Amino acid sequence: MALAACPRRREAGDGRYVAANELTLPADGLLLHIGPIKSGTTAIQHALAEARPTLAEHGVCYPGRQWRQMRSGLAVLGRRYRGLPEPSMEDWDELVREVHEARGQRVCISTEDMGSASAAQARRIVEDLGADRVHVVVTARRLDRLLPSDWQQRVKHRELLPYGEWLSIVLGSDVEHPEHRRFWRHHDLTRTYEKWAPSIDGRFTVIASDDSDRRVLHRTFEQMLDLPSGMLQSTSANLSLGASGVELVRRVNAIAAEQDWTDRDHRLLIYRGMVGRLQELRTVEDPSIPALPAWAIDRANELAIQREEFFAAHDVRVVGDLERLRVPRADAPRDVDAMPEVIRLEYAAAAVDGVHAGAMMRLAEEERRHRREIRALERAHRQELRRVRTMHRRRVRDLERRLREAAPSAVGPVRRVLARVRGTVPS
Repeated sequence: MALAACPRRREAGDGRYVAANELTLPADGLLLHIGPIKSGTTAIQHALAEARPTLAEHGVCYPGRQWRQMRSGLAVLGRRYRGLPEPSMEDWDELVREVHEARGQRVCISTEDMGSASAAQARRIVEDLGADRVHVVVTARRLDRLLPSDWQQRVKHRELLPYGEWLSIVLGSDVEHPEHRRFWRHHDLTRTYEKWAPSIDGRFTVIASDDSDRRVLHRTFEQMLDLPSGMLQSTSANLSLGASGVELVRRVNAIAAEQDWTDRDHRLLIYRGMVGRLQELRTVEDPSIPALPAWAIDRANELAIQREEFFAAHDVRVVGDLERLRVPRADAPRDVDAMPEVIRLEYAAAAVDGVHAGAMMRLAEEERRHRREIRALERAHRQELRRVRTMHRRRVRDLERRLREAAPSAVGPVRRVLARVRGTVPS
């Protein structure tokens, strides 16, 4: 069932807007939120996960037991996160089973990894989940807010490039550069639409993000899922680092690269250890990462206008005002290359404390792994012991049978010998 097309506004380039009462999905619709990353996904996912029992009372299924459907999404895409175990297609199959069991209810799935799916992967995902019920939702964010946030997230995951250099590549003309391709694979929403649209019959919604109103995404989901206003509340968010913190992590990344740290060590010691402590310490004294210089603002607005025109010309529902995602020139910041060269002592202490905490997590993980291995060896030993005992009993019975057949008079003495060997006395 296709949702009603939204009316086009008269002003060129204003996109297409829908009222709240036009957003509600059919009674068995499936809201597939595919990000992209760094667009408020963590907050909405935690809100959905924490409300899972209440959602069920309102006829909405949020599948799985985790805060997002990460492993199943990675499995169907054939990917894995560095430092984490490889997901199995059983994870995806389990999600699909849960979705089909919820036929007749509204379903919501949110995992930003799917935003970078290929056209073939998008088609497979839609077909598996139910091509007649999937409605895809993405969030568009102002580039001067998105770019520093995305770079920071990449630094947390081993990025080495300084911010200014990375920015020049991402907004530059070399579209084949790996960093350029990696960023726009997630954030080129026009390309995202082109990959998903053929499979969903126009059921594609773009939410224009508003950093001054953190509940835009929550309200839109409540309207689409026909939930009471205010039901979705966030208690968690993906905390950011200040300029000093992220630059410290980037330089530690360089040391880790030189010393060839494993992905697992980096994830435990840096991502979960150091980054976690620095996020807890974030204060107003540590300035934010610079947004965009003047040249980058011009490029960002050129891309924003192209996006507005594209969505105005296609069968896309827009929530909010895409024109507000243009970057005001008055917001041009200080030099993006002027990252801190000196950090406060409490940041250094927090970094050391974080690495220590990560090391303790690693030791605890190793201890759990060793315990699992010991339990597995004990189980294998018990199984082997049972197998050997069973085999010996069978051989004894077989020997007795052969003796009875060959020399009945010898059965008694032989049984007494076997009994003594087994440490028993025959009756």
